[in-house]
Amino acid sequence: MHFDNAEYWHRLEEDCFHADEINRNNLMTLMRDNKDTAFGKLNGFETIDSIDKYRRKLPLSHYEPFRGYVDSMLGGKGNVLTSYPVVNYCRTSGTEGVAKNIPVTSEAFRRYGNAVGYRQEEILKEFGGKRFVINTFRTDISKESTKDLLLSEALFRYLYEEGKLDETHFAGGFKTLFSDSLGDRLFVKLWVGFAEPDITVIESIFLYDLLIFFTYLEEFWEEVLSAMTKRRIPDGYKIPEDIRNYLLSLPVSNDRLSEVRTLCMGGAFGIAKKLWPKLKLVSGVSNRSYFAEDKTLRAYIGDAQYYYLAYCASECYMGTAVEDNDFNYVMMPETAFYEYLPVDGGEDTLLPLELEIGKCYKPVITNFSGLYRYVMEDVLRVQGFLGKSPIFEFVMRSSQTLNIAGEKMDIHLIEKAISGLDNDNGISEWTIGIEHDIAPGRYFIVAVSSKGKLGYSPEISNRLDEKLSEFNPDYADLRQMDYIRKPQVLLMKPGSYGNVLREIGLAGGHKKPNHVANQGFTYQVYRKWVEQK
Repeated sequence: MHFDNAEYWHRLEEDCFHADEINRNNLMTLMRDNKDTAFGKLNGFETIDSIDKYRRKLPLSHYEPFRGYVDSMLGGKGNVLTSYPVVNYCRTSGTEGVAKNIPVTSEAFRRYGNAVGYRQEEILKEFGGKRFVINTFRTDISKESTKDLLLSEALFRYLYEEGKLDETHFAGGFKTLFSDSLGDRLFVKLWVGFAEPDITVIESIFLYDLLIFFTYLEEFWEEVLSAMTKRRIPDGYKIPEDIRNYLLSLPVSNDRLSEVRTLCMGGAFGIAKKLWPKLKLVSGVSNRSYFAEDKTLRAYIGDAQYYYLAYCASECYMGTAVEDNDFNYVMMPETAFYEYLPVDGGEDTLLPLELEIGKCYKPVITNFSGLYRYVMEDVLRVQGFLGKSPIFEFVMRSSQTLNIAGEKMDIHLIEKAISGLDNDNGISEWTIGIEHDIAPGRYFIVAVSSKGKLGYSPEISNRLDEKLSEFNPDYADLRQMDYIRKPQVLLMKPGSYGNVLREIGLAGGHKKPNHVANQGFTYQVYRKWVEQK
């Protein structure tokens, strides 16, 4: 069983043309269904019969007002924030580096519908073939649902449990799609890809994940192909025995292995369309901040269409892509009650039809998982409307945030991590940049040190990596999955550090002791100063 995708877009368009009515109905449904929860009783949900009354009764909120309620839910108490069954808690970092546990309910997943697989299934229906998912969702579907999953992982598990995924549609089947311990994931995924010539869609959570996969293919194709030819996986790879046996059981002909070898020997440019001639679509979350990585990925995938999939966060799956090769998303009316906060000032929220094209807003959501008038820190620019629902582009996070692979590393969290080091080296000032020229990328830091050994410090780099992992669960996950490399730290004398600031344009009137560097702080600049110390 799987979704009826033929009617999906038609239904979404219909919803968008009635978005104002659906938005109000969502709020009234939430008030009715949650009036007997602890939060609903405290805030008089039973008496709320209009949007205006709801706005007057409940203030705008961030996570902290909900933390105590969520903690009691984690302790086993029910009917606290929501009456709907909670199926997962997405653990993510807060703006001050304090972890948030975001509840997700079955009702929320039901309303997300088939948005996550609509375009992929549409392509399969037209062209046949397989979906090749580069990620592995860290949940074993033979066991009770795992907590602390990413939203995408919990959603795919829900789709499986609802009978809305067809195993035959996925290269490698469910064995390599769902696993709480796949080990060396890229080795496993490359094996699956080499074994399956009939791939029509390649997908990932973030398009950045695909860039990591293809750079791995470019470097390690010969090792994987050799193992496939010998029908033996070397002991050095951390792959569980059941996954090893499963890979070895996948049928693959000598002709296919010979073809793969010839194609890979010809170089990585356009390799995806060479290995998988049926490839039509490459999908994953992205936005303009990933534009450089997208261009690099294009060299591997050739002329296949990009589908930028979705606009979502742990709190809610909010938007779905309007067209291929387009960063714009339409807000899905069914998934929450939506308000919007103007970025250019004002404390009054607006409803969808009150938004102006070209202006920027923060979404304020009341979702089906227990968050009420919750202010997102994302900045969205309205590009137009589909019916009465806004089409928008993600612009940035409103707080100062760095991002390599979706970890959203807030500057306050970085400051906390550096101050939390055993500061034997007397670090007083620092500048941080991101190396984007390799995949996976990494953070690199130049710091003033009043004592200790100058130059590149593996010890401090390791400790910083540990602290960032401790404070930011998303970073820890991505490091574990090899989506981010270990950071590098360079210690310098104050005078040399001043020269670095002048070179990257942060000297003079810039008096802040700690900097998120501009694009002039490239890794090449960093390496030059490593050599010069």
